[in-house]
Order: sequence, then structure tokens, then C-alpha cells
Amino acid sequence: MTKSPLDYNHKYVKIDGYNYHYVDEGNENGELLVFVHGWPELWISHKHQIEYFSKLGYRCVAVDIIGIGGSEGPNVTDKHNLEAECLNKYTYKSNCQALNCLVKEELKREQAIFIGHDWGSMIVWRMSQYFPETVKALASACIHYDPPADNWIELDTMIQYIPAMEYQRDIAYKNWETECKENVR
Repeated sequence: MTKSPLDYNHKYVKIDGYNYHYVDEGNENGELLVFVHGWPELWISHKHQIEYFSKLGYRCVAVDIIGIGGSEGPNVTDKHNLEAECLNKYTYKSNCQALNCLVKEELKREQAIFIGHDWGSMIVWRMSQYFPETVKALASACIHYDPPADNWIELDTMIQYIPAMEYQRDIAYKNWETECKENVR
């Protein structure tokens, strides 16, 4: 039987000025697996994997990435100044820096096996580029490897090529949070 989300070992760590939430289960001395969720998900999307691999002796850490679930994110005061205020905290590199800090400084490990789903897959692929010394191995579900672009691609341009990404514009440039709260059913 799957245990309640409240029964997991919940922890918090401050990284780059933000409190990050993560769950830490399994053998503290076991090989470290770091699970990175996608959008719109939380750490709990990996609960079955956490339970399975914990029983095999692994240490399983599932993090809520910045601004999602129990992890803090930038406080946006001006939705028209979104890029200047906070988008740099949501880049691949920023997410990878946070994961690297979690592994090396908080968990006191040299390496981990990173497992990502959806947006988390894109982050773990970049971990192998930004911090190859920290990545023992990685697994990706849902998203294939995509090499880095030579230049920054604006969101509107990306949407032209990948229409499914339009939801990101809706979230970023509309009063999305208020609309969601007002329309809960």
C-alpha cells in the first residue's frame, strides 16, 4: 500500500536565497537518486519510484523545483517586467545550479543519478553539460535530448515551432495565478 504524502521525510534547504522543498527517503548511505519532476507536477509524481528504489537500498531524493510545490520562487511584482525580475531563476542553468548545490552542499555527495520527467528531463539533460562531474548517470522520461541552442530563443519564436508550449505564455503574461484561484471547481 502506498503511504500518505505526509509520511515522507520532508526537508527544506535554502539555495540562492530561496527555500527548496525535497523528500529524502531510503538508505542514507545508499547510492543517490535525484528525481526531478515535470510541469505541472510535484515531487510526489515520483512516489512509486521512491518507494521501489528505497526498498532496494537507494537513497531517493525528490525535489520540488523553484517556484513549485513547497519550494519558493521569485515574487513577481510587475508582470510586464517578468524577464528582468525573475525568468533568470527558471533557466536550465539556474535549476542545474540548485540541484548541484543540493547534492554537493546539502547532501554531501560527489555524484548522483538524476532521473527527470517532462521539464525535469530537460533539466537533468543539462546537468550533464553544466555539472558533468556531479552526474554519475541520468534517465529521462518523456523528453528526448535536445542540444543547446546557439542563441537565446524568444518564447514567441519557440511557440511558432512548438505550439504545445503556448501555455507558458499564458502562465507568464496573464494574471494566471489569480485566474486559477478564482476558477477552482
